[in-house]
Amino acid sequence: MVELLKPTFFLDIPELMITCNQWPLDIGPGHSRGYTGLIKGPASHDGVLKQNCDPKQGKLSYQIVTDMLSNLATKDEAWRPYWHKNMVWYGPGAFGSFIGVEEFASFQVPFESQFEGWSGGSKNNGLTKHFTRFGEGNYTCSGGWPSLTGINVKPFLGQEPTNERIFMRVCDWWRRENQLLVENWVFVDVPHALLQLGYDPLPNWQIN
Repeated sequence: MVELLKPTFFLDIPELMITCNQWPLDIGPGHSRGYTGLIKGPASHDGVLKQNCDPKQGKLSYQIVTDMLSNLATKDEAWRPYWHKNMVWYGPGAFGSFIGVEEFASFQVPFESQFEGWSGGSKNNGLTKHFTRFGEGNYTCSGGWPSLTGINVKPFLGQEPTNERIFMRVCDWWRRENQLLVENWVFVDVPHALLQLGYDPLPNWQIN
């Protein structure tokens, strides 16, 4: 029996607030090093799959992403060979988006250093896990609630370090071409992370 999944909608609240000039922190347009604005769909214009995909292609997509994730937070940046040099990382509003592997590294490496013991759902750390990860054709998706964790030891999202463990809820979608990842759409529950840092960007909202 096939279990039908309930439709899920992820709203990038910081991106919406930035667009409406309501984002309260000095991150976003003029402050984020990455591009903040309209995020488009796949450059290949095939994001809506209308027919069954070759299972072998889905398995390949899944494995490439799984291997790449296992090489994050490594001193030699061992994740690099999995990406096309002109890849695009579409980050959430408070992070910004980056074009090219060098530009992405200028974000990713400092981001990892903001946390001691930075690790994610693929690390089998007993603290985080992915509630889903699958490959379908040239696409892969994974999500964890939470997906990332670490001890916050450097300023993050405009806040001073707490030296306490925080958790991040993350969902990712990747597209690959041949053996390389070329596009990555990233959702992070930024308000949830900020609450753990002691800052409430939505004082009149209740976030569970």
